[in-house]
Amino acid sequence: MKTKIIIFSKNRAVMLEALLRSIENKHQTFVIFKATTPDFRKGYTKLGLALKKDEHYIEETNLKQNLLDAMDTKQTCFMVDDDIIYKDFKFPEIKPIETYSLRLHKGISNPLHFNYAMSLDGNVFRTEDIRTIIKNLNFTNPNQLEAQLQGSFGHAFEMKYGKGHLIGFSHTRVSDGSHCHYTGMYSDEELNSRYLAGEIIDFEAMNIKPTDNVHTSMPYIFKTQ
Repeated sequence: MKTKIIIFSKNRAVMLEALLRSIENKHQTFVIFKATTPDFRKGYTKLGLALKKDEHYIEETNLKQNLLDAMDTKQTCFMVDDDIIYKDFKFPEIKPIETYSLRLHKGISNPLHFNYAMSLDGNVFRTEDIRTIIKNLNFTNPNQLEAQLQGSFGHAFEMKYGKGHLIGFSHTRVSDGSHCHYTGMYSDEELNSRYLAGEIIDFEAMNIKPTDNVHTSMPYIFKTQ
């Protein structure tokens, strides 16, 4: 059973680097990234030079087509660049019209998260199911994709979860279409500059543990690469 992790990233190479490092090359990854300035592109160029053989990496041209082209394994897991894996996991076998969440666990306090079956934050799908749906949607960014998936098909998929393996860091927001809370503790420009200067996020030193939320406002700790 083969599962590919498809990661969406925009202007946040430093966060993407931390996510890929937290995955530890234990799973096949495919990154679709977008850079809106030359400096942000420099961050992705730096990261691209350090990728391992099972980490694939393309700049977004047409998001929908890029995504469909990448979905070529039996199962697909979606992640976004501000996610971090804090606990090892193995992908379960997904049944038809089912999804499995890597971020949920029984300690999550907000019941709405348990009804959000089409999340792009660590949810796993049978590729046959999700690819068929995506082919019939029109979107230009991941937020639009997630909203359309959840709005039209969230009620149809059964969601399962385990003990929690992934958490999102809600410090910056790269899409104007997103209404998610973010701390504003850092700017994407600041984080990118620190990355280009040789700093990376030291998530090992942050002692990340499951919380009662799927997102965290925990400050980053940095170290020299």
